[in-house]
Amino acid sequence: MYWFDQHVIDGFVNGVAFVSRKVAGFVYDVIDQKVVDGAVNGAGFTAEESGGILRYIQTGRVQQYAAVLFAAAGLFGLILVLTT
Repeated sequence: MYWFDQHVIDGFVNGVAFVSRKVAGFVYDVIDQKVVDGAVNGAGFTAEESGGILRYIQTGRVQQYAAVLFAAAGLFGLILVLTT
């Protein structure tokens, strides 16, 4: 019984552990590091770049914001009229 436990059962358990470690390593290297971290880093990069671009149009003048809002509403209304 000792021989069976040492050679067969332990061999099976060690084989499963080996395969599990290889699969976990693949999941970590490919899926976590490239896909998940890539998506998070991409979202951060996009937010940083869009903030840098939008910084130039943010003046702090309410009159300018109102004018842009009015122009956008007018453009939206024109699009509605032309498409119906």
